[in-house]
Amino acid sequence: MPRTVNSISGGLCCEWGRDEAGPDRIARLVNVLDSARRSFGLAALDFWTVTPEGAQVVYACGSRSPGDKKSSGEGNKDQRICLASVPSLRNVIHNKTAAVLNENDFSTDVHLSGTKAVPGKDVLVIPAIYDGETMGLLVARGESRAKGLREEQCLGLEPLAVFLAEIVAANRLRAGLRDLKRVNHDYSEVQKATTAILKLIARSAGDTKPVLQRIAELTAQLCDAPMAVLYLIEGQMLYPAAAFGIKEDGIKAMHKLFPRPIARDCSVGRAVLSGEVCYIPDVREDPEYALGDQARDAGYRSTVSVPMFAEGKSIGVIATGRSLPDTITDREISLLETFARVAEVSLVNARLYNELQTRSAELRESVEGLQTLAQINNVVTSTLDVEQVLRKILTSALAITGADSAMLYDYDEKSDSMIPRSSTGVPKDIADGLRRYPIKRGEGVVGVAVATLQPFQHPDILRGGIYFLERTRKLITKAGFRSVLAVPLAWDNKIMGALVVHKNRPNHTFSAPLINLLRTFATQSALAMQNARYVRTLGDYNVNLKQRVAEQVQMLDRLNRLRRFFSPKLAELIVSGGTSDPLKTHRALITVCFLDLRGFTAFVEQVDENTLMRVLREFQALMGELIVEHDGTLERFTGDGMMVFFNDPVQVPNPEERAVRMALAMRERSRKLIAKWHKRGYQLGLGIGIARGRATLGAIGFEGRWDYGAIGTVTNLASRLCDEAKSGQILISKHVCEETNWFIDVRFVGDLVLAGFSRPIPAYEVLEES
Repeated sequence: MPRTVNSISGGLCCEWGRDEAGPDRIARLVNVLDSARRSFGLAALDFWTVTPEGAQVVYACGSRSPGDKKSSGEGNKDQRICLASVPSLRNVIHNKTAAVLNENDFSTDVHLSGTKAVPGKDVLVIPAIYDGETMGLLVARGESRAKGLREEQCLGLEPLAVFLAEIVAANRLRAGLRDLKRVNHDYSEVQKATTAILKLIARSAGDTKPVLQRIAELTAQLCDAPMAVLYLIEGQMLYPAAAFGIKEDGIKAMHKLFPRPIARDCSVGRAVLSGEVCYIPDVREDPEYALGDQARDAGYRSTVSVPMFAEGKSIGVIATGRSLPDTITDREISLLETFARVAEVSLVNARLYNELQTRSAELRESVEGLQTLAQINNVVTSTLDVEQVLRKILTSALAITGADSAMLYDYDEKSDSMIPRSSTGVPKDIADGLRRYPIKRGEGVVGVAVATLQPFQHPDILRGGIYFLERTRKLITKAGFRSVLAVPLAWDNKIMGALVVHKNRPNHTFSAPLINLLRTFATQSALAMQNARYVRTLGDYNVNLKQRVAEQVQMLDRLNRLRRFFSPKLAELIVSGGTSDPLKTHRALITVCFLDLRGFTAFVEQVDENTLMRVLREFQALMGELIVEHDGTLERFTGDGMMVFFNDPVQVPNPEERAVRMALAMRERSRKLIAKWHKRGYQLGLGIGIARGRATLGAIGFEGRWDYGAIGTVTNLASRLCDEAKSGQILISKHVCEETNWFIDVRFVGDLVLAGFSRPIPAYEVLEES
């Protein structure tokens, strides 16, 4: 028996140790295992390998039921067994001790060789152990249930199990070595790609485009894929920075879809949002995938995207794909992840190199800018020719920024829009065409700069979204404008225009120092334009100086005369032309207010002339202040009384309300004054009457002595109501009551018989504001 075991084991080791593969090798190994089955007189002999995931049948050799023509080694040899469903097998593996089990211990989904011939027989399970680890299971069944498994059979199979464990361990070691060789090869390829990229960065002199293109090309080569795309993130948008292996139709489709917001409708968006690799086996079967046209034109069905990071922040995505579904392997995805880390470092290095180059260029630009500013300052201070100054600023702006063209816009205050004034590097037909399309404040790149009073740039105006003006599309396309920077022209926070420079290639970014330099240019432009305006204005003033002086003298003289009749506000409005000539006779609907002092006649008889005039001045000063405050027109003084009317010479809203509010204020303010008079023994009070109606108004008098007056029934009615009013009482007519009863409380006094009126007049007393 030992010789048989050694012979069989040696043959099995020899066959398993071969590097060759294929059906012939499998057949020879099955024959060796089948020889062992026959030598030990077994009905079936299987070998299973054990992994953490479960057990797998490697070779199955056993008798078949009558009529079953399947040869040994076929059938269930690919079966995978979950150990959780067979606790008895799990115990054998854990205890590392052979056990005789009944096939009923196995779950119904585990199919054993030879079970059709003798159902319900015992099963011998021997662990194949190497270096303390169960590498597999040798599973044997006797020829009949009655005979069972003999002891020599069990003892004889244990050495075979040991040999099988050694062979499995050796095979795993060989597979590990193959994996290690493959990893070393992949690592070598990544190292070669890294070296190539770093050399290219050093040669590119700050131009990242060839670096990005090389990264896309190496991505496709490393993964043996027909195409690859490198996407970068700008703000919240994804845009393709480089592509390899995509035909012209695919490139066109890609540019129609990008830049686009970061979203789950594509694999690159999902990679950014999750921060992990996104693999889509078949884009046509993915319900969320929205880039079907691009996939069709680019020629891919399966795609994988790997995000790239810098300082913990997403900076872009590497993506590749294949024309057939689910054809990207785990190894290729892992390789792509490794290369993505290399690409991250390469992009950061390229950025740092660019920053170094940029800072050096900015230093040169700053020196050149200071020299240019000195030249412009000399032009500004030596000439008043604004066009000469603006031409110098435009040519200097091109020289400093490296832009392809520049334009200066004027601000039109009436239309609140920007109109091109002068340009350089812009074809004349384009400039003339743009003048036909003024830009409103807040509209487009120029309008945003003007509205915010801050420089504003856009990397690609043809893809500007809300910043692109459809009405100028043809002109902008013809001119070739792509990257645009607009700087507002302002003086003392007042918009005067805008300075705009263009680059004829997209995705160009003007640096902060250049923008600051252009802001200085813009300030000098605004200063030059303001100086020119001052010069033109001064010239106009000088030409018409005598005429303006004469007009001012006449205006002042007229204002002084009008101030005798009207409040200063009304007088200035009349002089400035805000209303027609009030001295001309005319008819108007006015509200008239009469007021005088009760008990004044007796008062005059009691006091001397000085006391009389002092009391009158106190009264008139207080009333006059309120007349001016409510925009009333003082028609005349009548000793202790006054006549005031509203709605002429300047129409005012709600003249009745103004009159009543003035009367209420007069009554309130006069109470303290009257109380003071009473303490001195002067029994005086205030009565007021208000009426509304049409009157004839204009200058009354003769040459050298003119007054402004109103004549009509309404003045008489107001005067009579005033006469009827007692001390502290305000009487108003029916029309005035109807217009003001919404804000005052009134009391009907009755129908009064008034001198000069043929029938009684209804009168109302104003009590207080409601």
